[in-house]
Amino acid sequence: MSRHQLRATILTASLGLAAVLPASAAAAAAAAPAAATPARPQIRLTLNEAVATTLEKNFDKLLQDITLTNGKESYNSAKLEYRPTMSISSNLSQSQNGATGSATGRSDHVDSQSVSASISQKIPTGAQVSLTSTILSRANTAKSPTTPNFGRSLTLSVSQPLLRGAGTKYNLTSLRQSKISLDQSYLSYKTFLITTVNSVESAYTSLYLARQRLDIQVQSLALAKQVYDEQNTRFQAGLVTPLNLYGAENNYISSQNSLEQQKLSLSQAEDAFRQLLGGGDFNVEIIPTEDLSAEALTTPTVEGSYRLALDRGVDYQNRKLAVQVAEMNLDTAKSNLKPSLTLTGSVTSSDSAVSNWGSSYHKLSESQNLGWNVGLALSIPLGERSDRIPYRTRLNALQTAKINLTKFELDTMVSVRSAVNSVANSIRTVELSTRQAELSRLTYEAEKQKFDVGNSTIRTLNQAQNDLDNSRLTLVNNKITLRNNVNALRRIENTTLDRYNIKMPE
Repeated sequence: MSRHQLRATILTASLGLAAVLPASAAAAAAAAPAAATPARPQIRLTLNEAVATTLEKNFDKLLQDITLTNGKESYNSAKLEYRPTMSISSNLSQSQNGATGSATGRSDHVDSQSVSASISQKIPTGAQVSLTSTILSRANTAKSPTTPNFGRSLTLSVSQPLLRGAGTKYNLTSLRQSKISLDQSYLSYKTFLITTVNSVESAYTSLYLARQRLDIQVQSLALAKQVYDEQNTRFQAGLVTPLNLYGAENNYISSQNSLEQQKLSLSQAEDAFRQLLGGGDFNVEIIPTEDLSAEALTTPTVEGSYRLALDRGVDYQNRKLAVQVAEMNLDTAKSNLKPSLTLTGSVTSSDSAVSNWGSSYHKLSESQNLGWNVGLALSIPLGERSDRIPYRTRLNALQTAKINLTKFELDTMVSVRSAVNSVANSIRTVELSTRQAELSRLTYEAEKQKFDVGNSTIRTLNQAQNDLDNSRLTLVNNKITLRNNVNALRRIENTTLDRYNIKMPE
């Protein structure tokens, strides 16, 4: 069915529903005393306005905002691992040396001061690089208390793992998993928004349906009262038997009871909807102004809906992220099975015994006092290794994540096929219900004409009215079922937020 055909179907259904309502204004006015309720202030809401109001006032959304903010802070904290670290230290010391029993009895003491600074940086390969400089090294001795010696040094050192713990894949795992955790927080936030919007849609639909049922019951009561008034007038004139009057009165009372039940259902649906909106004055009547049966729809396809469900599906994205985390954990465990082999090296430039602090900088730049070292450290565990257990466990976790992903793809296909078929079935059901409601109206009018000339019984007329009421209720219910099935398909496709132009936070 094309989009235009579907729109025509829904329009025809709406016209059909209008056609089965009583055309007599007098009949509706006659039923007014029985259906009258105290006037209340009213607030009219479209579905978009209801969704916006709920998201603005919803307490759970405020909590979700805080949770998402915490996720961002955790990711920012993980990025600090690769920020440089600077440290400064100072030291003051004194030592005294003397030979016991020496001929001179002289002793010597040394006062020294030093200030050093270093900056270190971890890089994604796993290497630790540091640069250390002695800013001030000063020493005074008893032999030269007024002529201190100054010295400086500059050291660059590197420590790089070559086997276990080496490489960017291993060392960036923590940061990447933190980013995945943040992505999952966004997906959880999106899930919450979709769930909340679905709750609003459901409550709005229930309120709309309750009002439609009440309107139908008001019209049904008008028909019943019209027949009862006619029969009472004829009975008073001696034209009909008491049986006709009793049958008409019984149907009239039954319609009144049904109306009271519909009023109660409307009140309950209104309170449930008000609760989602964050409360408010219970004396204010909420009027849904959007005609849920008039939305233009296009017939979905299984292929298109399945692709949307996988490309945009929250649950599917979560399962894909679970596979990525399992792969990272396995790579880490695999690296931990390797021996530990570390390459270390450093280069130092230094000078000492300089007469003043300023000259020590100049001497350092010209210094021939250079030193370097390179080393390798190898560590191999012997016997049964505990690292093999995490490796096997994480290998199983990866297989589990992949199986869950494949299973979800199959489950999604089944869900999509069911949802698409439900929408297609509902479209056909609305078409048939529209025709059925029209036939019930024609049947009732024909039966009423027969009854007016004495060719039918009150029981048959009441049955025709019941059939008319049921067909009208069935039409409304089927329209709402179509709407609900469309919403269910949108949930699977994850296009619910697009419909209300709801944007995810940055």
